[in-house]
Amino acid sequence: MAKTKCSQAYYYVLSVISVYLYIFAPPFQVMPIGVDKVFLFISCVYIVKNNLLREIYKYFNKEFFILSIICLISILCFLIFRIDTLFVNDILLTIECIPCSFAFYHYFAKKRVSRLDDVVVISAIFASLITFYLVLNPDVAIYLKQNILKFPENLIEKFFYRGYGFSDGLMFSYPVIMGFSISFILLKAVRVKKYLYYISIFFMFIAVATNARSGFVPVLVALILLFILKTKYFTKILIVASIAICAVLGMVTILIEDNPILNVSINWAASSLDILSDFFEGEKSENLNALLGNMIVWPETVDQWLIGSGRNIFMGYDVNSDIGYFIRLNYGGVIYMMFWFVLWLYMFVRLYKVNRGIAMLMFVSLLYLNYKSDFFIVNPGSRYFFLVYVLSIINKTNFVNILNKK
Repeated sequence: MAKTKCSQAYYYVLSVISVYLYIFAPPFQVMPIGVDKVFLFISCVYIVKNNLLREIYKYFNKEFFILSIICLISILCFLIFRIDTLFVNDILLTIECIPCSFAFYHYFAKKRVSRLDDVVVISAIFASLITFYLVLNPDVAIYLKQNILKFPENLIEKFFYRGYGFSDGLMFSYPVIMGFSISFILLKAVRVKKYLYYISIFFMFIAVATNARSGFVPVLVALILLFILKTKYFTKILIVASIAICAVLGMVTILIEDNPILNVSINWAASSLDILSDFFEGEKSENLNALLGNMIVWPETVDQWLIGSGRNIFMGYDVNSDIGYFIRLNYGGVIYMMFWFVLWLYMFVRLYKVNRGIAMLMFVSLLYLNYKSDFFIVNPGSRYFFLVYVLSIINKTNFVNILNKK
């Protein structure tokens, strides 16, 4: 019995470490490829060795069919325009995100790690603890950026008050994962002990506030859903949150006195309130002007509207945009974008049938997140998104939340 418990504990710890490394994939300078690509190779070997291709296709044949069409259009864009931009990413997204997620489920389910939904959130909690340590020790954070991780020098200088974490995608997808994890806790979608819920929210909140404000979007969506569908529970959260915020503000005030970089980070995060205030008052804001003005780039010709230009305007010199919808529209045109919308709609409907709370949380958040950036570039955000999706579809007991209850 003791041996069995030790074995289960071993595989549980292994699952947390594996999920962490796969999702967050710290971009080590010494590695020529990403950590997620190592897991892609391992997953492919595991899938072939265990004859799982047919089983994966049985579960996700329609997703693969739509993704295959997207890849085909992307390859045609490459052949027509001879620009190597997004077609490699589209192929990687297809062969990595769903198969790796399925391999994780299959392997650890065999090892009796049944609560992989908890594992996903615990890996995010672990990541947030690393962020908190780095926030309190900015010299270590700078050393990590300069000597351990592939972190562009211009970003280190420009965003010295951001980028705290042992992960890829620190400026966008990493804090978004933290936001989703907080939301899962608020929706009671995981079975971690309650005290761990409340404590971990503080650390994940710091991880969002010191990296990118977009991470608060899933939290806001979760709160709105609770307000509409579970008003009594929302009221309880509001009371507890008010008390917790007062305590957090007191703690942050103490920490700021000894940490000038944290001071800048918190002031930057608090500037979100100024942006919202400007928006509701009809005043100009640099951030909103960029999102609603300069970053909106429409195709210029009929051909570009239909089949795109083959360019990734995120890296454009003459015109550029951070907005995911316009990046993809300019790259592959309306036909290409149509199949992306078909994929999102199909995934939403399918997930809604088994888990309406997670479906509404993830896809309503996606409306904004894919506007703020190209969410389906292969990064921590897209890997996390598909992992949650695959786990929810394969096993309906994963991420069961209070919005599923009548």
